[in-house]
Amino acid sequence: MDFAFPLLRRAGPAAARPVVTPVAVPAMRTIIAFDMLMAGTFLVLIMSVLVAWFSKVQRVKTWYLLLLTSAGYCLSFLIRIGHQTGPPPPLHFCLYSASLIYAAPPGAAAAALFFVIELHLRLSSALFSKRMSDKFIYWVAWGIPISHGVVFWTSLTIGLSDVTRVRRDPSGAYCHIVDTKNTFDGDHSCIISRLDAHHGSRDCRPLVPATRRSENDAGKRGRLPSALVHPHGCIYSHRRFGHYHGRYPHERFIKPYNNPSSSDYTSVRGTRIRYSEGASPCLLLQIEAAKGLSDAV
Repeated sequence: MDFAFPLLRRAGPAAARPVVTPVAVPAMRTIIAFDMLMAGTFLVLIMSVLVAWFSKVQRVKTWYLLLLTSAGYCLSFLIRIGHQTGPPPPLHFCLYSASLIYAAPPGAAAAALFFVIELHLRLSSALFSKRMSDKFIYWVAWGIPISHGVVFWTSLTIGLSDVTRVRRDPSGAYCHIVDTKNTFDGDHSCIISRLDAHHGSRDCRPLVPATRRSENDAGKRGRLPSALVHPHGCIYSHRRFGHYHGRYPHERFIKPYNNPSSSDYTSVRGTRIRYSEGASPCLLLQIEAAKGLSDAV
């Protein structure tokens, strides 16, 4: 019965199977310290709200919202007490906790922003002897539940679309939705986009220097500041690149527009890029494939 419905099983990629795999038990001292810190912060925030509410000291409305959203952030971690070690927690419980954890920071950030705005408006009204209208504060206060609700329901929808991605973190402190997709794996396309830059612009700053190689003199190598590669495969250059041609399994070529017979290449992480000498607007070449790509425009 526990495995009849997806939300009633345990969280994790292999949770649909009744076989219980061994799980590394996190350090109990770290988990206890984390829970005590969150619980202490939650109690201090709630006590501050109660003391201010029942006292004669007036507070602005966004101040209460800021403290309550911060307490909600602590509560999103505390609801998992008892499921931080041992077998994986129930999937529905872990998904709900993960959605709250994702939604709590935007809500707290929105509350802090609106608190600063209200504080600025009240100080400005006191400085210029003008009465501030409360209508703006009531309208702005709706942004806090909206920012929290949008992230919460989005995370919940993503988790329900693929329940195998809802897992407990190895530390045991929280649940999260794992992103199992890697845009640089498999066969992808080569994206060439042109940046709006002036002719011969120097705005493209070097990131990782590449090497220059010629077919006639392959032994000489040197830095080529006009052809540089980002660690994730983005090449920034002042040269004009043409079409992308994959001729061999581990070699990629860029055929220049104005010099098809050029024998100069740029070697970037095992990939040879042919370039031309004519100055042109900066181009961004993003290579998303490591192998298996035949040709693309």
